[in-house]
Amino acid sequence: MTTSNDSLRSIVEHFFRRIDAQAWDDARDLTTPSCKVTAGGQVMDREGWIGMGQMFMTAFPDGKHDLAKVLIAGDHATILGTFRGTHRGAFGPVAATGKTIALPFTTVYRISEGRIAEAWLQFDSGGLMAQLSA
Repeated sequence: MTTSNDSLRSIVEHFFRRIDAQAWDDARDLTTPSCKVTAGGQVMDREGWIGMGQMFMTAFPDGKHDLAKVLIAGDHATILGTFRGTHRGAFGPVAATGKTIALPFTTVYRISEGRIAEAWLQFDSGGLMAQLSA
């Protein structure tokens, strides 16, 4: 199945909107059951990825993804953006600080049959911890 550039863009933009809205079932439905995600050298399945998103949004409940660029090539979408939020909940061992963070990220998605089948996430976890002064 061939998906147009506009359709790929729409899929990934809709996925980020669902994450920001903490609509986890909707986000899950936008991924394949066998979706594999690589982040920081760790490979997760779909449920692990949703869990990571839930953990982030618990720590930064007002979190939003600002998508600066969505680049499409074949069945891949590369997203350059910044996650922004206020640290209002525990983030691992770090108690809420009330600090606002800006976390640049790069994500590459492979889309298959209108859903995210694979993802590669890259962000500066050390920079995030520095912003939290942890």
